[in-house]
Amino acid sequence: MREYLRKIRKQAGFTQTQAATKLRISQNHLSNIETGARQSEIKLSTLMCLAKCYGVPLTALIKAETEYQNEAKGGLKK
Repeated sequence: MREYLRKIRKQAGFTQTQAATKLRISQNHLSNIETGARQSEIKLSTLMCLAKCYGVPLTALIKAETEYQNEAKGGLKK
């Protein structure tokens, strides 16, 4: 997920600072999200803003975040 966020930000033509300004968050906060330094889940409202800002479907970000969280928690229990 985190690498995906960097990739789509760059594809949208934004630097981290530009994207953070557009998202109305600090550049440090966006950096923490992209590097995975923030271990908590990304809020749905943040995912919605990222999708709109980067021009990608919200469902793609939700899927990527869900997969990231499952990996971070050791995978789905069956």
